[in-house]
Amino acid sequence: MNHSHTTDDILLRENKDGAVYLTLNRPDKFNTLSDALLTALQRELEAIAADPAVR
Repeated sequence: MNHSHTTDDILLRENKDGAVYLTLNRPDKFNTLSDALLTALQRELEAIAADPAVR
């Protein structure tokens, strides 16, 4: 299992058995979609799409 954290830990990434799990991590803001979180999501989704190890 591989854990990765993005900017300010607002988005957590876990790689497990060829799958990627993204977790919104702004409980104090009820995980609202801020500009920073949307940017982090876009960056991670692009990285996932380009990763041949991800199913």
